Amino acid sequence: MGRVILEGIDYRSVLLQEPSAMEQIYAIFANVIELDEDGVVVNAKYAERRAAQWLRRYIHGNYEIMPPLESWETSYTDPHRRSIQRWRLPVQASQEVYRLASRPA
Repeated sequence: MGRVILEGIDYRSVLLQEPSAMEQIYAIFANVIELDEDGVVVNAKYAERRAAQWLRRYIHGNYEIMPPLESWETSYTDPHRRSIQRWRLPVQASQEVYRLASRPA
């Protein structure tokens, strides 16, 4: 996940020890990711990057997120970001976050 942003950081142990951190990166990833009209993900790398930025800031408080995260990106529930095309997203996003977190460093 965000290899360049998280390079050299043992983020996996943080995610295993602090479930709320995993919950937050899941929320960011799910809020930022976009689907086209056919349900195809169009910005997976950007969504991954935004989640990785938050995680780095969580681990190292002096990391500056640019551009700063907006409230809708970090929200657990934001009805303004939901659409009929996003109904499949929670399963897809959780599988992607799990796959990325499970990769060897």
